[in-house]
Amino acid sequence: MKIITISSCFRAVKTVTMNNIFYLLCLFAFLFGQNAIGQTVLINPSAEGGFENGSTFEANGWTPVGDVTNTWTVGSAPGWFTGSAGAYVSNDTGTSWAYTNNAISRASFYRDVAFPAGSESITLNFDWRANGNDGNWDNLLVYVMDTSIVPSNVGPTTTNTTTTGWPGYTNGTTGYFLLQRNGTSVPTETTNVNYTFSAAQIAYVAGSTKRLVFVWKNDGSGGANPPAAVDNISLSALVPTCTVPLNLSTNSLTFNSVNLEWNEPVSGSIGFEYELRTSGAPESGATGLVSNGNLADGVLTTDFQTLTENTNYTFYLRSNCGGEFSSWISVSFLTGYCVPSSTSALSYINNFSTTGGSTNISNLGSGYTTGGYQDNYDTATVSQYETGIVNFSTAIVGGTVGTSIWVDWNNDLVFDNATERVFVTTAFGGNQSGSFEIPAGTQLGDYRMRVRIDFNAIAPDACASTNTRTEAEDYKLTVIETPSCLPPSNVTAEANSPFTATINWAASITEPSEGYQYYYSTENTAPLAGTTPSGEVGAGILNAEIDELESSTTYFVWVRSNCGSDTFSDWTSDSVSFKTECNPPVITETTPGSVCGQGTVDLSATASAGTIKWYNAEIGGELLATGGTFTTPTITETTSFWVESATGSTESAGKPAPPASATGTSIANWGIVFNATDDVDLQSVSVYSTAAGTLNIKVTDSNLVELYSTGNINITAGGTTTPNVVPLNFTVPAGTGYRILVKAFSGVNLIRDSTTLSFPYVGSDGVVSVTSSEWGGTTTGTYYYFYDVKYSTGCASERTEVIATVTTAPDFSLSSDNLAICPGETSEALIIEIGDEDYDTYVWSPSANVTGDGQNGWVFNPSETTIYTLTASQSAGALCETTTELTVTVNPEPVITVSDDTSICAGESSTLSATLLETVVLGTDTTLTSATTQPTAFCNRWDQYWNQTIYTAAELQAAGFSAGSINAITYEITTIGSGTNVTNFSIRIGTTTETTVSSFATSGFTTVYGPATYEHAIGLNTITFDTPYVWDGVSNIIIDVRQDGADSTNNAITYYTATAQPMTISAITSTDSAVTTLQDLVSAASVTPSTSLQRLNVVFDVTGDASAIEWLWTPGNLTTSSIDVTPTQTTTYTVRATNTTTGCFTEEIVEVTVNTVAAPTGNAFQTLSEGQTLADLVVNGENLTWYSDDNLQNEIPSTTVAEDNTTYFVTQTVGECTSEALAITVEVTLSTGDFNLVSLKAYPNPTSDFVTVSYSNDITNVSVINMLGQTLMTKNVNANTTQIDMTSLPAGNYFIKVTVEGAVKTIKIVKN
Repeated sequence: MKIITISSCFRAVKTVTMNNIFYLLCLFAFLFGQNAIGQTVLINPSAEGGFENGSTFEANGWTPVGDVTNTWTVGSAPGWFTGSAGAYVSNDTGTSWAYTNNAISRASFYRDVAFPAGSESITLNFDWRANGNDGNWDNLLVYVMDTSIVPSNVGPTTTNTTTTGWPGYTNGTTGYFLLQRNGTSVPTETTNVNYTFSAAQIAYVAGSTKRLVFVWKNDGSGGANPPAAVDNISLSALVPTCTVPLNLSTNSLTFNSVNLEWNEPVSGSIGFEYELRTSGAPESGATGLVSNGNLADGVLTTDFQTLTENTNYTFYLRSNCGGEFSSWISVSFLTGYCVPSSTSALSYINNFSTTGGSTNISNLGSGYTTGGYQDNYDTATVSQYETGIVNFSTAIVGGTVGTSIWVDWNNDLVFDNATERVFVTTAFGGNQSGSFEIPAGTQLGDYRMRVRIDFNAIAPDACASTNTRTEAEDYKLTVIETPSCLPPSNVTAEANSPFTATINWAASITEPSEGYQYYYSTENTAPLAGTTPSGEVGAGILNAEIDELESSTTYFVWVRSNCGSDTFSDWTSDSVSFKTECNPPVITETTPGSVCGQGTVDLSATASAGTIKWYNAEIGGELLATGGTFTTPTITETTSFWVESATGSTESAGKPAPPASATGTSIANWGIVFNATDDVDLQSVSVYSTAAGTLNIKVTDSNLVELYSTGNINITAGGTTTPNVVPLNFTVPAGTGYRILVKAFSGVNLIRDSTTLSFPYVGSDGVVSVTSSEWGGTTTGTYYYFYDVKYSTGCASERTEVIATVTTAPDFSLSSDNLAICPGETSEALIIEIGDEDYDTYVWSPSANVTGDGQNGWVFNPSETTIYTLTASQSAGALCETTTELTVTVNPEPVITVSDDTSICAGESSTLSATLLETVVLGTDTTLTSATTQPTAFCNRWDQYWNQTIYTAAELQAAGFSAGSINAITYEITTIGSGTNVTNFSIRIGTTTETTVSSFATSGFTTVYGPATYEHAIGLNTITFDTPYVWDGVSNIIIDVRQDGADSTNNAITYYTATAQPMTISAITSTDSAVTTLQDLVSAASVTPSTSLQRLNVVFDVTGDASAIEWLWTPGNLTTSSIDVTPTQTTTYTVRATNTTTGCFTEEIVEVTVNTVAAPTGNAFQTLSEGQTLADLVVNGENLTWYSDDNLQNEIPSTTVAEDNTTYFVTQTVGECTSEALAITVEVTLSTGDFNLVSLKAYPNPTSDFVTVSYSNDITNVSVINMLGQTLMTKNVNANTTQIDMTSLPAGNYFIKVTVEGAVKTIKIVKN
């Protein structure tokens, strides 16, 4: 831009009156001399850039791409857009602003933009938010590229940016990677991105239509929500009113001259100003200025003829728009070839050589040249004629590199990628070989050829010095006159059989009059002019048949033209090769076999040569045996086997085994990449896993097209020390880029190694080479899963079917196929119903706890439910054999608990009870889960957690639970994890026929708890069910637990017991359940469940099914579960609980101890004086209690005044027991004279029958009383003598109470 100095104008002012006029003129001149700039809006942030023109990308002029899990959508779910909508990544078609972080995705949206010519500045702005995964893994990318390139959902999803995987895209050539943005951990504020295009990017887009592309990518190995969301996309260009000349470039550059060309500016001009400089900016003065001047309108070229060799020049040019000037533009050039450089000797070209030329280059063992540039132009030349071929070969030291080769065909001192690059790699590699053709019409003469390698660039630049590990070498290529006799072209050769091949070629352009000669050899040594040909054909014939070749041999072929008169062309410059087919052995004879009923079968085969191998499939399958004879496994039906004969030995490639430090992970479509230089039979691979499960392995070609898969193979847990050898037995032809990958898996945790790597891993014979790993791209940073690749390069015959026939055996059956016993019992006898006359030998497996024979039958007494197999066979004749199965079910005894032993006092009652089992414990080990793995009782590491666990009927029965209700479940934890509760906690229970788990069950469940928030604490956590689950006693149960956690760091560490096979499965996600449920994510394959051998310990609170139990208590024969007893002495009670369905019973005992206290002692008749109390009676005992009645209901105090002729009852209490009562009849002594004791007589005493009672006066009545105070008889007398009959009374002491006129006297009588 031209600058006008206003002060100069002021100095030109002559008079004061002219001040204003000159000031305005100067200001006008200043403004007119400036270059006015206008802004052009290319994408409007308030319309299509803000997604305000409609609810889809298409409505806003954008095109979405990405049939993947996480894809772009238009909507308002993020909630932060300034208008009604924006663009964001979603895993559920827009419902939520969230992505599935374990599903690899690459999605984009784009629009085509017409960029104005002459743009001086282009700016891209947009607002955005995201979290993702910092570290260039899950993030946003923006590109600009040619409209011919269609973005796709393939390509790197890791940290790579500039390589997209889109066909045709090359960063810096057909497009530019603009920017990458990683999210923030808490994206609550909008970030504005402001990006200014570089000068190279402006030059790329200006005046053309290009494609602007927004990309979201995530790698599938974690990451935090939310993903990217963008709004208010603005793209604008600043275009001056006086624009710069267009397309300035050098032309016909030599060591001393240059021609420069350009196009008219968009704005038009009246001419141009220029400066040619060796230093300094334009208009900076004489220093560095070589030439300057003005060019008239329409002059679009200039040249300079007297330049200095190997000097850097810059040509500056600008438009003159009539007092207004554009900005300066420039082009720099060197009057010589650029000299690239490097600073590292770690990577370099050690050998470079050519073949096919009249003269050739052989620069071997050159090592690294200091500075990274080696100029061999004057010392090493390859010469060739136009349309001739130059073959080259490089040997590289220092890892895998990119390689480029240029020839400066126009000798303009510039190596142009578009027209002069004759070779470029498309991936990092090692040694390179190839060829290029001298273009037709190339002038005779010398041309500079440059070879460059770069450790950091797949397509090295000819001049750049930015990368450190690089080297360049220059050579001379001389184009010579075309010979009069040229060789043919496009030679091909192909084997037809083990002994013949066909050679084809295209005719020479010199049309040889005598046809062609060919030469073949097993050595890749080119024939000389005097070498005797192997054969020849006449003029016009373009092929030859050759025979008498060796099988399985590589041959090399050359062809030359015979132009007559002993004039021959050179031999074709580069050999072509072919390999004859192997001459396979032949299976000359097979012998099938048969067996009656079942058993092994002897098969045999013979072959012309090689090792005979037996398989269970026509293709692939398992290698069963080797050798001419093969005894099959036991078969029960006619079965086909396949046999082949093969030559060759077993070799090994790949990493032999993982180190002890290697860790595990399992991801589908990951594995290893290998090349094969020959046809190979892949025999097996070894895999290591820390968990048991299944694995399906596939072999693919370089395009990831599946060629073969193994199906599900059982994998055992052996860590890094015990391999699982998985058979492949699949043949691949020679080729590159084959993959051995995980197709599917369940439960396994496969070992990979990232620490001790040394790719490539070349086979023991060099045929197979494992070059890298596959993980959605290739990597040499980790070795994935498949170790010790066994293969053979031998020759195998076609497989021949050999049939093992099973003929029908005589019928055989037993009296039952299912017996049931109780523990410790012996079954009823099992006898042969059919077949006893056809078979004579019987073998049971297992043989333990079986007694008997075929004639008398067998009985069984196993301790647990057992499946027995009986093999019945013939010892003579057809030797038929058959088997039958018997299940002996050992029904469990009921498990009961009874009352504790108890003590009672004599005369008291006690309640005894028995109940069925109340708790079931499954898992008692004290091992603990990790805080960062699953399963767990309470998951706060993730947003959602889903677990299912199987408990078998056999386990529940063994724990004593036969049937009934499950009321609660208890877990024990040692830490709470990253939260004190989980939400939406629910438990469902169902039944299953499976005993192991490989996938989630989704139907047949009953909800027993929740959803609810559950607060957990260290220790035992019991979840009491809202609805008890009724178990039928025979089905396996599956517990389904779901919960929402804190999506934080740690789970609750929980006690578990390891199982032999997976019995628990878990799934986790960071996606909120309000967005997408975990079950839906699993169903959509967005989340992959994982099985485990770590089954959590649980305690079930249960209530047994008492309706099937019959109770019996003895003694007493009582039939309820609870009884009341009143034993008179210590008694042991036995309760029997019998399952009325199975007849099995169990018994428990309870002892009731009866504590007896003797009654207090004392005379049954005692005499007190009038006024004395009960306390005055003589009684021996403790803690005495008095009663007025023999039922002991009316307690009276010991201070009670005794009444005459009254019986009182007294007990004693020792401890907690009270004795029986002692009866004491009280006689109160009356006043003197009331009763004449001398006159009162009772005789005989002792007596055996009658007692006579007499008195001086009439006796009113008499009574007989026993020692307990009980009145046995009373007799009214009213006479002075009476007789009492005591015959019926047992022997003992008695009292006779005599009443005379109100006075009472008691006499003691002894009855014999």
